[in-house]
Amino acid sequence: MNQPQMARLSSLPAQHSNQRFKRILGAAGLKCSQPRLKILDVLWECSEQGQALTLQEMHARLIDAEVPISQLCLSQALRRMWQGGLVCRNDEHGYALVADALDGAQQRRAG
Repeated sequence: MNQPQMARLSSLPAQHSNQRFKRILGAAGLKCSQPRLKILDVLWECSEQGQALTLQEMHARLIDAEVPISQLCLSQALRRMWQGGLVCRNDEHGYALVADALDGAQQRRAG
């Protein structure tokens, strides 16, 4: 991970992103926690680049950003996000944010 990406991850979630991610988690029926917010941040950044990350790749990014999370905790959080419809898993075991996760959260809130 390059320095701008690390700096961006370290500074996020920014207040606006933080509130948006809290709404997304709530709409999926998940409690808000700092690790989940950071996981969403990583997924959002990767979705902007059209990437999916494996559990190990995501764990490495979180550790590089000084987010203390175990692979087990990350795996459980991703599983719950998958069950809530926020993430999908591809054939190569890569996780990505569901394309309409942000739009869906905004529509549910407005409705």
